[in-house]
Amino acid sequence: MSEYQKNALTRVIILISILAAFASPSALYAEPVLGNPAGWTCGELKIVRFDAVSGSQGFWQERDYRTGNGVSLKAILMGGKGPAMLNVPAPEYESADGPLGAGRTYKTFFVGDYPALLERDRFLGISLALKTPDAALTIETPPGPEDEDVIGLALTLLYLM
Repeated sequence: MSEYQKNALTRVIILISILAAFASPSALYAEPVLGNPAGWTCGELKIVRFDAVSGSQGFWQERDYRTGNGVSLKAILMGGKGPAMLNVPAPEYESADGPLGAGRTYKTFFVGDYPALLERDRFLGISLALKTPDAALTIETPPGPEDEDVIGLALTLLYLM
């Protein structure tokens, strides 16, 4: 090997070492990420990874958003072996908590290929949970938006993952 080749090899090794030292830890994980939709105000992305001696057990992410139309929402994304995966009853179902309840309604359905569970409370707002193959996405909004609007918000976030 010539002196030129040795110097070039040394430079490549140094460059790889520098890149490895400054690489983002998130690049080491192949997990979906709550994105930054165009036109939305995006809060800080909070990430917790459930790592153990036996390896990665999963992740939890949370982010607050405000859409261009002014709708506030909180998105939570969880996946992996550690967090319990969302179980949505398979058949489509709709119910309410009855005349003595607080006026909550519940329904299960599909958003595309993803099973979903939507809960509406007239005081607390809407909670939509979707089960994807890799994770569970939950969207929570205060009262105001229609069910279809919340489903659209979830689809926007799913598209960016």
